[in-house]
Amino acid sequence: MTLTPEQLDAAERGEVVSIRENGLDLVLVRREQFEQLSALVDYGEFDPRETYPLVEAAWGDDPHLDEYQQYK
Repeated sequence: MTLTPEQLDAAERGEVVSIRENGLDLVLVRREQFEQLSALVDYGEFDPRETYPLVEAAWGDDPHLDEYQQYK
């Protein structure tokens, strides 16, 4: 698998990168982000608020973020 320059730039900034490879929808995250999330899920009590920094890093620049956060 080869990343485009844009995908690589996004990954370097800590953004989540969506990839379609061999008919599979995949998500590429930096190792540090994966390890932080894995540690929360695998070891002890899970508090979703602990994921907020990861979500902010992944979606912080998304122009539609405000729309996602609106509850009806």
